[in-house]
Amino acid sequence: MKRFFFGLEGKQNISDPGGLLLHSELQALRAAQRLAAELANYRPDLRGNTSVVVTAKDQRDYYYVLV
Repeated sequence: MKRFFFGLEGKQNISDPGGLLLHSELQALRAAQRLAAELANYRPDLRGNTSVVVTAKDQRDYYYVLV
């Protein structure tokens, strides 16, 4: 299992200090998509100008999911 971090970049920047342990990049991407969908519902002011950024510990790959 790898530790993935889910931050926000854009109108509001937030880092994720703890992250989540997940089995794969696909699980991390799906978690980011769910988080982005929930943020779009509860924080409409973030739509279109904020992204959920997924990073894995000790890797340089980034995944961006627009809210």
